[in-house]
Amino acid sequence: MKYSPWVGAEFPPRRWQAESLPIVQRSIVSGERNIIQACTGAGKSRHVAEIVAWAVSSGGFVVCTVPSRDLVRQLSATLAARVGVL
Repeated sequence: MKYSPWVGAEFPPRRWQAESLPIVQRSIVSGERNIIQACTGAGKSRHVAEIVAWAVSSGGFVVCTVPSRDLVRQLSATLAARVGVL
């Protein structure tokens, strides 16, 4: 599957998401460790979903951890909406 950023995403990216995606991709490819920090409601889950879509399309995989069952359900739904159920 050829990956095109945000194509097929439920919502268009916010500016910070669009600007940070290439930085995140370069960081992952190079093995760097960086942090994305954003406030509640900023769209972190959708950003994670975009990173997962890119990784999966490249044959990779992603392990996500979240601090509560409610957030597991929320992130699972967001990921499934972007990449389907794997």
